[in-house]
Amino acid sequence: MRTAPLQDRRITKSIAVRTDAKGLPTLNLRFSVEVRAPIVFKPDNRLVISTIEGQETRKRVLLRRADGEALEILSAETGDQTLRVATEPVVKKERTNEYEAGPGDVWLELVLPADSPIGSRTGKLRLSTNDPIAKSFEVPFAMRVRALIEHRPEGLRLWPTPSRSGDGYSGFVTLNRNGKGFFTITGFDVSHPEIFSAAVVSAEAAKRQTIRVELAEGLGPEAISSTIEGWIEIRTDDPIRSKLNVPVIVASSREKTRRPFQTRRTVGE
Repeated sequence: MRTAPLQDRRITKSIAVRTDAKGLPTLNLRFSVEVRAPIVFKPDNRLVISTIEGQETRKRVLLRRADGEALEILSAETGDQTLRVATEPVVKKERTNEYEAGPGDVWLELVLPADSPIGSRTGKLRLSTNDPIAKSFEVPFAMRVRALIEHRPEGLRLWPTPSRSGDGYSGFVTLNRNGKGFFTITGFDVSHPEIFSAAVVSAEAAKRQTIRVELAEGLGPEAISSTIEGWIEIRTDDPIRSKLNVPVIVASSREKTRRPFQTRRTVGE
């Protein structure tokens, strides 16, 4: 049986055996082993950070040698420039949530700075210790930074319709604030003002804002000779998320709008 440095659970395996014994041509043998990790993580060894842009976020876990000896962290590296790691030996007994820390234990803390980029990333934290069994090992980590203000859908697809209204001729984009507080849309920049325009449905400060995007009045399929890949840049009064970009595809028919969106990066993204 192969085990990993951080494995701390029961492992069960089975072996199918074929024999020449009469009445017992096959039998199954089951083996159960209690695996105890040389270094125990509390509450667990899942290093996951989920946050919103503009916020410094910390994840702290307690490390302890299973043999009762004092633990020393000789080195700790993540290989990620946006993630800081720190260790702090426990000097006196303290209780946190449902477990107790004492001298010989070590606090391990991951710090995701407030200026971390939006997106999801994974990696491995490399540790070296004074434990004779777990001299060095890796701990997987994952982090996700969400935009303070997000928009749905990802982009808009528009095309002229005979009725000049409804699905295709216009569409809506909803902006949601993930953090506390409210925001207001202060203005727009449109890539093709002669083709489409944008307007705020509600101008009051709120956690959710909606804009309506509409094709120019009188625009018909004949006016669009080729598919247009444009954008709307939305300005807000939020200092962290001051601008958002929404891709807009306009074509002469619905079928011709079906292509991937290409996001235009702007300040604050």
